[in-house]
Amino acid sequence: MRLGTYEIDDSLFNPRVVSIGLLNKDWRDFPYPDTTQSLGSEWLKSNASLCLVVPSCTVPDSVDWNCCVMNPLHPDRGNIKLITITNDIYNDRLFKDLK
Repeated sequence: MRLGTYEIDDSLFNPRVVSIGLLNKDWRDFPYPDTTQSLGSEWLKSNASLCLVVPSCTVPDSVDWNCCVMNPLHPDRGNIKLITITNDIYNDRLFKDLK
């Protein structure tokens, strides 16, 4: 898995922010619940913002670990600049028993 770091002009960064309090209790479940999928699909179709900020399932109680999802349908998508790519963001030891 890879992680991209992007740069967005401040004038374009007006994300929709979803806090944990707005999500159903099952939001961290796997497979992903219909409620979170619906939330993302509705946001995408609305085209209301370039970014959707959502809590991280990995570190849900940390404001520093929110995820920013980009809307590929938004007209400002071309103004996002890829700055760096980090490969293999997970340590292989986490998955050693899954093989």
